[in-house]
Amino acid sequence: DIVIRQSIVGGDYALLDFKSLKPRPDYWLSLLWKKLMGQRVIRLPFQNSGKLLRIYQHCHPIKGSTSLIINASKYIREEVFQNDVKVYQLTSPQLDKSLYLNQKLVKTTKDLDSYMLGSKIKLPPRSISFIHNERDQFCSIEGMPSRHAF
Repeated sequence: DIVIRQSIVGGDYALLDFKSLKPRPDYWLSLLWKKLMGQRVIRLPFQNSGKLLRIYQHCHPIKGSTSLIINASKYIREEVFQNDVKVYQLTSPQLDKSLYLNQKLVKTTKDLDSYMLGSKIKLPPRSISFIHNERDQFCSIEGMPSRHAF
């Protein structure tokens, strides 16, 4: 498995800071993606037509499914799930090179093991949330219906 990122020519989009060699937010985001998002993409029953709230869903590599929710707005959004889910919520309050996972500064890979559990999830402004639903049986069904895009 591999994660591919787009780098814009002339931009500074490195995963590590060139001077300090400390990981940047994209580094931690890429690790969480690898951990939580499997290869199988789930086609959602709606289009991501808005620019401020985007939702993507994949089968989790081991069990259930994972939704990636990007709240690019300046407002808190709320999502409700049928059962408790694991929430990995990424924020950067100052929109700088610091990244917080569930309100705790990320410093090491062990910090990525921290998650919140709940069914009513508040999505902070300008946040990225991975929602792992271990109870979602859809991805374990053989011969799945056309809900999958790929």
